[in-house]
Amino acid sequence: MYPTYIAALSNLHGMVLLVLGIGKLLGVLAVARLIHFLLKQFYCLTYFAIIGLLLGSVINIWPGISPGPSFLINCFILLGGFLMAYLFQVKPLKYLNRK
Repeated sequence: MYPTYIAALSNLHGMVLLVLGIGKLLGVLAVARLIHFLLKQFYCLTYFAIIGLLLGSVINIWPGISPGPSFLINCFILLGGFLMAYLFQVKPLKYLNRK
């Protein structure tokens, strides 16, 4: 699909660009509606999934981070922190609910 898009851009094929643009717009709207629905129904899980995707992409984006034993240990510690935050969200401690 990428070569088709580049060829349409370089030759200015309006119809191909229009179809690809409409497809991209519909894709963005569909994903936005899906995320909106998931945030309404499963707020914490969706939020943690988005954070996980962002943190998981750091390896590819940030220069100098190489996956190794220390990085793996840090990922497990981070996962443990998210698990604790999730558990406190689902089953809060009794002293936090005092009035």
